[in-house]
Parts: sequence; C-alpha cells; structure tokens
Amino acid sequence: MIQRYFCVNDTVKEIVEVDIQAQNTQEPIELFSWLYTIFINSDTIKVLSTSAQQDMQQCKQMLKDELKKNGIYVGCKIVGSWHEIYFYLKSVKGIEGKIRDILSNFDYTFESNAVKDKSWKFYEIELLPNEYQQHHIQNRQIIDELIDAGDEITIKREIEHYIVFDTSSLRDKFYNILQEHSLSCKEMFDDDDAYNISLVQMQTLDFDDMCKFTDNLVKLSNQFHARYIGWNTRLVKDI
Repeated sequence: MIQRYFCVNDTVKEIVEVDIQAQNTQEPIELFSWLYTIFINSDTIKVLSTSAQQDMQQCKQMLKDELKKNGIYVGCKIVGSWHEIYFYLKSVKGIEGKIRDILSNFDYTFESNAVKDKSWKFYEIELLPNEYQQHHIQNRQIIDELIDAGDEITIKREIEHYIVFDTSSLRDKFYNILQEHSLSCKEMFDDDDAYNISLVQMQTLDFDDMCKFTDNLVKLSNQFHARYIGWNTRLVKDI
C-alpha cells in the first residue's frame, strides 16, 4: 500500500512516497539485502507541468517494472528537482546497464548507488512515517474524503480529537492542564482497561493547520504516556 506524506529535513521540504507493506513478501526480506537507489534530476520537474510529471511517472514505472524482477520497490523521496527512488534487490549484478538503457529514453541527469542493508534499516528509519507523519497521512485522507463528499472545508465546525491513557490518574493530570493549552474536554470514558478522553475544538479543515494541531496533540499526549488516536467531524456544506 502506497502512502505519501511531507516532512522537513534541515529546513528542506521533502515529499515521501512509501510502500508501507513492502516487507510483506513471500520470501524472507533478508534475501533482498541490497538497497539500490536511483537519483534522477530534471530541471523540467521544477515547472511541475503535466507533461513533465507524466514523463517522470513513465520513467519511474519502467524502472519499477524492470527492478521488481529481482527486488522490491519500497519508496521515493522528492527533494526539489531530485527524485530518489529506492529498491531492495537480491543482487545488483547487471543492474547498472539495465538502468542506463531505461534512462537513455529520458533527458534526465541521474546517479545510482548500492549498499548492503540486510536489516532494511534505511526503509524503517528514513521511509516509514513516524507518529506525526502517520497523522498527517490520516489528516489528508479524511479531508480528501470530506471534499469528495462536497464539504466546504473553510467553514469552522466542531472537531473531536481522541486520546487514550494507560491509567485514569494520568488522564486526570492531563485534564487539569487542558485550559492552559486552550483545549476543551467533551467526554471521558473507559473501555477495556483504556482510559479515554475526547476533546472538542472549533476548526476549519485547512490541511496545514490540522497537521500543526495534531502535531501538538501527539507531543502533548506523549508527555503523559498517552496515545493520540485521531479526529472526527461532521460533513458541512455551504448553503
């Protein structure tokens, strides 16, 4: 399953695409011990024209079709005009020539690199989304679903956010600091040894604002050894 999210690395914005199920293979992942990276640069990508994007998608698909014969596509990073495309391969023998043949069809500057990574550390550390990024993905999915249903995302509405605690005492301590963080409690309830709290906030569905808000709730929840689950809201249409 392909997921996409944004992150900032040393003030540089990156777009990350990752197959979060890449390790679900019929063969042991240890067999795919070579991390093979293709770095592709094209100034035309900066323009983000339809034709430039289509060319890059075609190029990436040709690379995937070739390398999946010997490996697994795990993800891609887009940093400026650079596309970094990642595979785990059983062997890199003869791969360089095949890659050059494919890329000769495109007017791109490119480099490639192969390193041993039997434990897939790069995939787990650099590609899989962290707790904050997982919520960014969830935010994007929910907002897109609401837009598709005709929601007017610029209208403020009540949004419920959910946090789960290991103990009732930690939840009580969290409740006591809500006011200083401009948060309001809607309900507290227990469920199978989990101690839950729902917060209510009047918000629009601006993606960047939602990500900042959920980042703050993740950080605040972690301080109380709790887990921020996510949010829910109702469909709002401009009438």
